[in-house]
Parts: sequence; C-alpha cells; structure tokens
Amino acid sequence: MRIPDSTFQAVSSRALEKSQARVLAATERASTGTRVLRASDDPVAVSRLTLQDAALEKLSSMQRSADAARVELIGADQALGEADTLLSRVRAIAVLGSSAGMSASDQATLAAEVDQLRQALFGTANAEQAGTYLFGGHQTDLPPFESASYAGDSGVRRAEVAPGKFIRTGIAGDLVFSTPVDLFSELEGLATDLRAGDADAVASRLATLDAGHEQVIQARAGLGVSFEELSRADDVRIEAEIGFLDARQRAVGSDFAAGALELVEAQNAMRAAIAVATRMLEGLQPNVSA
Repeated sequence: MRIPDSTFQAVSSRALEKSQARVLAATERASTGTRVLRASDDPVAVSRLTLQDAALEKLSSMQRSADAARVELIGADQALGEADTLLSRVRAIAVLGSSAGMSASDQATLAAEVDQLRQALFGTANAEQAGTYLFGGHQTDLPPFESASYAGDSGVRRAEVAPGKFIRTGIAGDLVFSTPVDLFSELEGLATDLRAGDADAVASRLATLDAGHEQVIQARAGLGVSFEELSRADDVRIEAEIGFLDARQRAVGSDFAAGALELVEAQNAMRAAIAVATRMLEGLQPNVSA
C-alpha cells in the first residue's frame, strides 16, 4: 500500500517544527546563559530553584531589616551623644553651684540654664527616626516621656539581620534616663537647690549626677556593640547570598561554550531537516513528460 503524500508532508512539517523549536530554545539559552527556561526542561532543577529563590527573598528581607536597624542605631547613638553633652554641662553647673561664694543672682542664672538643659534632655529622650520613637521599647508610636513619667515599656526590639542572627535595634528609655537614677528628677532638684542657694545640697548631688551620666554612657556603649554585631551579620548574610546565587547558577545556568555548541548543533539539525523536507517534497512532484 502506497503511503499517502499527505503523510510525507505531515512528517516533514513536524520535523521542521521540532528543529525550529530546538533552535529557538538553544538561542534563548545561549543569549540568557540559562539552561532551564521552563519547568519541563528540568523539573528537579526547577524545584531547587524555587527553594533557592525563597531563601534569597528571605535574605533580602533580612537586609531590609538590617538597613532599618542601622538607621535606628545611628539615630539612637546621635541622641545619646547629645545627652552626654547635656549632662557634661549639667555637671559643670553643679560644680560651679557648689561654691559657697556665688551670689544669689548667679545661682538663679545657673538654675535657669539647668531648666533649659532638662527640657533639652526631654527632647533627646523623645527622639524619633522615620516616625519611630527610639527609646520607647516596643511602644514606638508615642513619645516615651511625658513630663517626668515614662510611658514606654521595658521591651527590647530585635531584628533578624542574618540567618539565625538577631540584634538589638533599640534601648528602652527607662534604663537610660530613669533607672536607677531618674535624671529628670535630679535635674529638677538641682535647679531647686541652686535657686535656694544651698551649695551643700548642690554638692551632694554630684555623685548621683555622675551615676546618671554613666547610665547614658553605658547605653551608648551598648549601641556600639550592636553596630559591631550588625557589621558581622552583614558579612554572614552576604556570604550566604553569594552561596545561594552560585547554587542557583549551577542548577539552571549553562556556560557560554556549551550554549554556543548547542546552538550550532541545533542550527545544523534544522538545515538538515530543511534539506530532507525539500527532497521529500521534490519527490512528490508529478513527472511531466515533454
């Protein structure tokens, strides 16, 4: 039984379509450097790719957390630096005010300056960064200090900035400004003693003021530790990201030489298919006698 001409044409057409598809796929792989373009190319590799992409997205989220933590730590460090300067001036005033020879007018002038420094310290304790109050613990939406009372909590905010690595991103203000030394109360008492001209009472506050100042210094040192931890976490996160990107490339990537060779082979196969199809079609042409 003779094979119908339509069968030859269909076979020839399918062969050409497959050859063209192979060339297109090889061209795309060679141009993108990607071996796996769709799930059907390598289901196992695609499954690994999905896991690696999820891990990379998690690392990106950690980087965003690290960036936000860095901004908050810088803001808190600047605020505590201002508090350090304010309290240094308060101590200098207390030393001056403890001198028995000062006039009442001079004492009153010093008291007025202490009032101003106390208000400035309130502003520092209520510092915010990008809408986040830095010293309220977990209560970041409202000023932590209203008058002399602490309205925040003692919570310590933490963020995951590398796989399994959590760092402290803030400090509860009560541990800085009111525990164990209530700095606002001490400054208020200092101003009162200065106005009363009580040099001995002023002198007796120096040790407590020094202890309160040390609270601020230690809190700022704690921020320095967090900065160092954040820097180390950056290295860990970047190394992990490089590892996942490398694994991703190994799973779905192709080297240039292999991709170019595949493209050449696909193009040769298509030329051969065209030649075969041409011969088949020529053989189907009817012979016309002269």
